[in-house]
Amino acid sequence: MYPQASDEALYGIGCILANPKNPEKNYQKSLDALGQLVSEHPQSKYRASAETLIALITEVMNRDKVEPTFKRQVDSYEKQVESLQKQVESLQKQIEQMKEIDRSLEEKRRAMPPRK
Repeated sequence: MYPQASDEALYGIGCILANPKNPEKNYQKSLDALGQLVSEHPQSKYRASAETLIALITEVMNRDKVEPTFKRQVDSYEKQVESLQKQVESLQKQIEQMKEIDRSLEEKRRAMPPRK
């Protein structure tokens, strides 16, 4: 009905589909709408904004792919740190036990009569 407004409609669709508050957001459909705007309406006043949004949405999509991997790495490192902390605690207990044994042996040595 309003072909002169199709670029504005595509821009609006792209923005709505990319809005983080939209429970039905769909980055790929947003990119499709914005890409259609850029290709079909090269002189549109929305073109520059659409190209910027395309770049931002692409960046968000790439980040979303990387973050789960990064989170798994962080989780793995946290588990390693926890394991190493337990090992340190265990070794500290062993050191204390050895010190106690050493003190006990020293007391026994002092209590023994001197050799002739």
